[in-house]
Amino acid sequence: MKKTKFTALALALVMGIGALSGCSDEDEPQMEYIDAGALANASLPQISAVDLENGDNPSAAGGSAGSSGHEAPGSGNSVSDSSGSTQPSGNSAGTSSPANNSNSAPTESKTAEIVIPNVTEYGTYIAEFGVFDSEKAKSVLLGGVDITPTIRDYGKDDPDHQYPVYSWDTDGVSLYVNNNYPSLDLHKEQATLIYTMFLPPNNRSNGFIDDYEHINDELDFCTREQAVKNIKETLNKIGITVSGSADVYTLCQGDLQKLVDEDIAAGRFYDPHSSMKDLDRKPLTSYTVDKSQEGYYIVFKQENSGVPVYNFHHHYKTFTDLTIFHPEITAIYSADGLVRLSVNGYRSNITETGKVNQLISPESAVQSVTKKYTDMGASRVDFDKLELMYVLTPNTIDGKINILKAKLIPAWVCTVHYTQWTLDKDIRDYGYVTSKDVVLIDAQTGAEII
Repeated sequence: MKKTKFTALALALVMGIGALSGCSDEDEPQMEYIDAGALANASLPQISAVDLENGDNPSAAGGSAGSSGHEAPGSGNSVSDSSGSTQPSGNSAGTSSPANNSNSAPTESKTAEIVIPNVTEYGTYIAEFGVFDSEKAKSVLLGGVDITPTIRDYGKDDPDHQYPVYSWDTDGVSLYVNNNYPSLDLHKEQATLIYTMFLPPNNRSNGFIDDYEHINDELDFCTREQAVKNIKETLNKIGITVSGSADVYTLCQGDLQKLVDEDIAAGRFYDPHSSMKDLDRKPLTSYTVDKSQEGYYIVFKQENSGVPVYNFHHHYKTFTDLTIFHPEITAIYSADGLVRLSVNGYRSNITETGKVNQLISPESAVQSVTKKYTDMGASRVDFDKLELMYVLTPNTIDGKINILKAKLIPAWVCTVHYTQWTLDKDIRDYGYVTSKDVVLIDAQTGAEII
């Protein structure tokens, strides 16, 4: 996986900042193409922000491609096992969310990062859901536990449920396998506190990482790298292939206790093992976090032919508010090993439909994103990260949209912050509002995937 830092100097060098801020519907950005086989070794420029109001470049910085620059947001949460390349974590997004507001536009910017897989071939695919082997999943995840599953067969009454749903539940351990809309869920009681307390950075916000002082630390029982390696081996045994790297968040005893105490003081902390359906449950006035409850929260990406697959839901406005569920794979690993595993939207049947010989350059992806925010009337766009990935898009078969057999195409996943002068009902005043967004750019055409 190639990682390259880049700043706004790229645009000034390649086509001039004015060309970006002056694009209109009649003056579409001209795409620059790079041979797909050479992209991993291409020399790439740098960028961080584009001033859309003044047509100048407040954050230009010198330096060659690949210079150290600033760390991308969240990069400290990235780890890789020995078989994969380090991939910085990206707070990927499908929708925007307010980050902050002020009476003055931002002037500082961090150098963004381009992440390019170390592969020489790209293609287009049809991606379908497969079927989990429920007995194998039970054998791998529950070991030698000899229990009979609860089987729910809805097929007689609901044609969308052609497979029975299996669940095992014993001694604080539960396993659920549903092959109708493939999902697999393992939960052990040791994971309950982390599962209920921690919200990783997601597609709607910057997350709450600042609340955790030791979010990047190693725990006593195992290194972050070893935890990733161990979980990957388990996933491989049940037929799930993931990228060589993962986003890892450390939840230590001290940080968990701090958050528990804050919730207790606010009167909103309940017994983690109680049910929200219990109308008689009351907030706790004290709770001591045990060291056995600490662990790593890990987010994996599915991988296809060495390229990560985008792993957040995307709302397709051009397809009557259609949403395709991209593969989500998360785990919690503690001193007791794998104590939680959640797999949703994983597509195991992937068939190649064609080769892709050329892809648009990252500069062209930046042009497309910049035009989007110029048309929106934004004053500035800061680029945090560009990552070349595979993205699921709707597929039309016999005139009907088919999300079960979705297209899988290469795309630039562009994480940005954009700034607008606006009147926000929550702010109750005029000001510059900076919001986070992720824009998906078709790496074959340069068009936004919407």
